[in-house]
Amino acid sequence: MNDTVRRTFRSLRVRNFRLFFVGQFISAIGLWMQQVAELWLVLELTDSAAALGAITATHFGPILIFGLWGGVIADRVDKRRLLIVTQTLLGLLAAGLAITSARGTLGVSTLFAFSFAVGMVTALDNPTRRSFVREMVPLADVPNAVSLNSTLMTSARAVGPAISGLLLAAHGATLVFTVNAISYIAVIAALAMMRPADLYRTAPVPRRPGQLVEGLRYSWQNTAVRLPIVMVAWIGTLSFNFSLLLTLFADHVFDAGPRGFGVLISMTAIGSLMGALITASRRTVTVRYIALAALGFGVVTMVAAVAPTYLAMTIVLVPVGLFAIAFLAGAQGLAQESTEIHLQGRVMALFAVVFLGSTPVGGLAAGGVAEWLGPRAAFAMGGMTALLVGAWAYRVLTRSATEPVPPAAATPEGVAPARPAWVRKHEE
Repeated sequence: MNDTVRRTFRSLRVRNFRLFFVGQFISAIGLWMQQVAELWLVLELTDSAAALGAITATHFGPILIFGLWGGVIADRVDKRRLLIVTQTLLGLLAAGLAITSARGTLGVSTLFAFSFAVGMVTALDNPTRRSFVREMVPLADVPNAVSLNSTLMTSARAVGPAISGLLLAAHGATLVFTVNAISYIAVIAALAMMRPADLYRTAPVPRRPGQLVEGLRYSWQNTAVRLPIVMVAWIGTLSFNFSLLLTLFADHVFDAGPRGFGVLISMTAIGSLMGALITASRRTVTVRYIALAALGFGVVTMVAAVAPTYLAMTIVLVPVGLFAIAFLAGAQGLAQESTEIHLQGRVMALFAVVFLGSTPVGGLAAGGVAEWLGPRAAFAMGGMTALLVGAWAYRVLTRSATEPVPPAAATPEGVAPARPAWVRKHEE
């Protein structure tokens, strides 16, 4: 038992990662509080599933358009310093939203404008933050650090929406936005307190033409990177629309109000926490593991789509969250461990683009299907997508024996290539 606990939380022994973990956890709670408040306000002002999809598009659209360039920039500069800048900007935007709400001038167009501005900063912040995990811990601990990072995000997703639902019902959105603005102080302080000399990093990549294409080519030619990213592209687009669809379930299907919505989101987060811890406790993450997680996610999502009561929905959302985050954390850990350090920013930018950047497309598709056929049909669409993608990955797994070694040109002199993860896909 003690060995399992030590293995699960081994990355927290690293001081820099421990600081990052605590700061991100506090900030992530505030972020989830704000996202819930924004969705609920849009629904109250418009009563439209399409409008929910549209504000999702304004938040994540910039990642789709500019996210890859964000990864190029992340590889060229000091990631820790860049994160201090982006987190400060996000905190100022949250403060601006709180002030606008307090003045009583917060309408739908203003919400969309703030959402778009946050998306622009996130297009640079997200790939930088994801690739920075690789610099805080040794290579062997990267999947563990990624899973623990997913643990803190899902823990925040359990706490944040529940708090947001209570505050929305009792005090309104202004207090929610204010708390989020204050929460950014924690992550900025954590980044400032880190010891740069203890980071596992190489010199920033010099600026030269073709770096974006180089990252894309490397991601496609390295099978251990390509397969999880392709899976995330499909499942992230059509299956990870929880916030949007559960808003509709809470309001249109179960008439549960903002508190009920917070509970539904929190139940998925509880399951996600379990899935992240399971992934973190593993010594290795394999293609078989993420394929089975995708299949399990598809099955339980289909069950949730037909849940007859609010209570039944809350119960089944726990395994939905478990399989969802087991798949996502496993896919990112596998891709990141299999990527050379000088390409981390660009590969993680591609991961962010296919997962978060695809959200505008997925949000509009889910909102459109929910408007036409209802939220149950939109939820079932996500479950079927996960089933099909998991089955495809498992077929690829059984037909492939080895991974092609990434091109030698992708590894600069003096930097050891990453250990291919594809060759471990039969380890269980």
